[in-house]
Amino acid sequence: DYKATEGVFYSPEILNYLDIDRKQYRKIRYVGFGNYKQTGNSLSLKFQVYDRLEGKIIKKIKLSSQGGNFLTELAVRTAESVSRSIPIMGKVLKIKDHNVILNLGYRDGLAKDQILDITRKGKKVAEVKIKKMDEFISLAEPINVDWRKKISPKDTVEKGKPDDKQKKGGKKENSQSN
Repeated sequence: DYKATEGVFYSPEILNYLDIDRKQYRKIRYVGFGNYKQTGNSLSLKFQVYDRLEGKIIKKIKLSSQGGNFLTELAVRTAESVSRSIPIMGKVLKIKDHNVILNLGYRDGLAKDQILDITRKGKKVAEVKIKKMDEFISLAEPINVDWRKKISPKDTVEKGKPDDKQKKGGKKENSQSN
């Protein structure tokens, strides 16, 4: 039974207050919430990630861990699962010749020849293909013929959701560890 914790650590009013100083497209988009149950040296967690923009839960996580280091292990596994469920987002830094420079690199999980979406105010305006990258920056080639009319510095770059399970109805992640 996961009714061991009933605390609410945020409310819509608090999130709206935090959003006041942010521009429309930079509002807090993802919120996590859930419950946990501790029994001796084991901890079970039910956690959900909610997308405020889409108005839906994008990930349900159910994890448990036990043993001497259960809290640290569960925190790391939860963070990794949440990270996989949220799309990677960056910005167009500069347009150089026939390419676009992005503030995403292999540290963000990008791969050569990967296709990314360029969006402005939440709407897709173009696609780019990664040509070269280093740890934090990449050089991408626009796919669209009329890209110069569509892509501008500071546009948003989205990698998309790397966790394919979400596209199949937000399946739960179940895993246990000793």
